[in-house]
Amino acid sequence: MIDHLVILGGGSAGFLAAITLKIKIPQLSVRLIRSPDLGIIGVGEGSTSDLPNHLHGYLGLDPKPFLLRARPSYKLGVHFLWGERPQGYNYTFTNQVSQPYAPGKTIGQQVFEEFDDLDLCSALMSRNLLFPAQPNGAPHVLRGFGYHVENADFVGWLEEEAVRCGIVITDARVNSVEPGPEDEG
Repeated sequence: MIDHLVILGGGSAGFLAAITLKIKIPQLSVRLIRSPDLGIIGVGEGSTSDLPNHLHGYLGLDPKPFLLRARPSYKLGVHFLWGERPQGYNYTFTNQVSQPYAPGKTIGQQVFEEFDDLDLCSALMSRNLLFPAQPNGAPHVLRGFGYHVENADFVGWLEEEAVRCGIVITDARVNSVEPGPEDEG
C-alpha cells in the first residue's frame, strides 16, 4: 500500500491534487515539491461549475476563506461570439445545451431566437445580471456557477489550505528521479 506521495509542481494543479489526495486519504503522507526558480503564472484562471463543486462540495472546503483570500468573480457561463447567430449565444454551466431537443440533437445544436433565455443563468447573463435577490436582499447564489480568479491569489489560498491539511511543502529543484523497487505483490 502506498503511504507516502510526492507531487512535483506548486501551481494550481499540483496543489489541487495534493489537497484532494490528503483530504480523501487522510493517513497518506503528502509532500509537494515546487521549484524556487519558477514563479506563479500571473494570469486569470477561469473555471466551470466543476471547480466550486470540487472545492466546496467534494472536498468540503469552506467557501468563506476562499472568497476572502482568492477574491473570485462569479461566472454563470460563457458568451460565445461566433456561429450562425451574429449576436452570439450564452453557454451556461447548467445542462441547458445538453438536453435532448429533437431526435439525435441537443438544445445546444439548435440555434433559435429564444436561446438567450433557455434557463435562468442564460437569462441573467443576457441582461448583465448575476444572481437574483432573495426577499431579504441578499443574493440567491445559483447552482451551476464557475469562478474566475487571479492565479497568484488562487495558488496562495491553495498553499494555505495545503499547510492546514498537513501537506509538507518543499522548495527544491528536482534534477533527476530514480525509480524505486518494483512492487512484487
